[in-house]
Amino acid sequence: MDKFRTNTDEAQARMQVRLVEEMDKRRQKALLNLLSNADFKTFFAWLQEKTAVTSEVFHGNSRDTYEKGKRAVGLMVLGEVLRLGEVGLAFRFAADKQYMHERGMMLAQIKEDEKKGANR
Repeated sequence: MDKFRTNTDEAQARMQVRLVEEMDKRRQKALLNLLSNADFKTFFAWLQEKTAVTSEVFHGNSRDTYEKGKRAVGLMVLGEVLRLGEVGLAFRFAADKQYMHERGMMLAQIKEDEKKGANR
């Protein structure tokens, strides 16, 4: 509550704290609802891949700064999922597994399509 005290009185500071807490609850509820959606698993796994949350490389150039920014976004989303505890952790692994499976199926389909195209 101290962070709200500088510009507000005690009642306003309490209201700000409650507002932040309520918004956090609603965000967690929305995230829990998303976890049951198979399409969100695909999106979440893609987001982790595109934001490179599992890598940390810094060479000191402007491209690295851009990549660190992308990674920060991915880590923020990952952190929100993992704050859900076991449910979030299970979701993360299920999303990764589903994404790998879908990519494998797509690759197999592409290879099949190319094989059919070569046989014409």
